[in-house]
Parts: sequence; C-alpha cells; structure tokens
Amino acid sequence: MTSLEDELRLALVAAQATPPAGVSLEFCYPPTFTGFQGHFPNDPILPGVCLLQSLRVGLEKAWGTRLRLTDVLTAKFTAPVRPCDTLLFAVTETARTAQAVSTKAKVMRAGQCVAELSVKLEEDRAGQ
Repeated sequence: MTSLEDELRLALVAAQATPPAGVSLEFCYPPTFTGFQGHFPNDPILPGVCLLQSLRVGLEKAWGTRLRLTDVLTAKFTAPVRPCDTLLFAVTETARTAQAVSTKAKVMRAGQCVAELSVKLEEDRAGQ
C-alpha cells in the first residue's frame, strides 16, 4: 500500500530553488490521489492539509533534507483544487534560525490563487 507521503512525491512534478531565498514547486494530483477519497463523493476537492503537506514534501525535494512541519502560521484557501489541476507553489523563506525555517507560499492554478500558506518547519533528523 502506498502512503500519502509517497503519493505526494509522485504528484510533485518539479522542485527548483529560485535565488535568493525561494523555491518553485509544481504539483499535479491524479484522480486516484488518496486525498480525494471521501472529500467529497462525486465532487472531489483536495483537502487543505494535503496542500500543507505538499509544501513540506516539495521543500524536502528542493532542499535535499527531511523536514517536519511544526507550525501553521496562516492558511487561507481561496478556491477548490480538483483532480488533474496543475498547481504552482511560489515559496519564499521569511525567517531562518539554526533550528527552524519559516516560509510563505502562494499557490496558483492557471493564474488564480487557490491558497496562501505560511508555515514553520524544522529539519527532521530522526526521519533521516
């Protein structure tokens, strides 16, 4: 059985650093993606938690390190995400300490904002 994390990695199309302190991520979730199951029957919408975890998984790929999402500072969901939608995450680092990094992300679909996220992450040394 495939885990949600594995499915998120498969949905990740591209992850690229954008200097000086940004990352660009692209995701496309197939109709079979676990997050759509039961949310909602006959009208699938991607749950917001999947966008938050997508951000973490994409940053792991871009930065080459395991991360743990420790705090959701803000999460504003402005439009539904459907199966096969291509999402672009424009991520900017807003603060960094030796222990944690804070980022903000604007999530777009075909020029329309679907979410604005601000999170704090820490390196997951136990998961490496």
